[in-house]
Amino acid sequence: MRPDRDDDGAMKTILRAMWTKTRIEMTRANALDYASAVFSLDRDAARVSLERLEHSGFVMSDGTADSALLLLVGETRSAVGPRSVDDAMRLDRLEREAALAVPQKTPKWLTVTAREAEPLVEQKSVLASGALSLVLGPMGWLYSAPIKEAVPAMILFSLAVAVANFILPGFIASALMGAMLVASALVGMAYTARYNRTGKRTTLLEASNEPPRAAKKR
Repeated sequence: MRPDRDDDGAMKTILRAMWTKTRIEMTRANALDYASAVFSLDRDAARVSLERLEHSGFVMSDGTADSALLLLVGETRSAVGPRSVDDAMRLDRLEREAALAVPQKTPKWLTVTAREAEPLVEQKSVLASGALSLVLGPMGWLYSAPIKEAVPAMILFSLAVAVANFILPGFIASALMGAMLVASALVGMAYTARYNRTGKRTTLLEASNEPPRAAKKR
């Protein structure tokens, strides 16, 4: 199979995503697995495109074997994200499922005396929010949190991870990161639960002036 320049462009996008959004070891084998499993790019076409990108200087490597490490020039490596191709596949599936609206309405036996049916209410998945926030840290809050709170939290989280890795022993830094990710998941779930009550992105730091949606449906 002879890949064309569209395959080269797709491979650039895939390598950037792997470098900036995951913590997968950046080997040639993992890059090819990631391109094939997550982006459904033909593996042979991906291999030839990767070789051309190495020759062009877009990506550097320390050898020709599949175990060779790759370096993406001019890009910053992510401090958080999935650490294996399987984890990346599961995260991709969760993100696609989380993007689907889950319509819910009051059961008919609760509204038999109502004059008209209640409108459908779009709900977000609390579990999906928790999973995203557990894997991605505060980046997962973007699912339902106000942007003005999620973005600063992402920056602080990345700084905390970098500082912890710099000044603490590896096992302590890993334990601290695990605790931070669990806390991130709980906060992400709280944001989504609040979104489902108010119908919009709402801060956790102040009381909502709107009545909860559940009260409206009774």
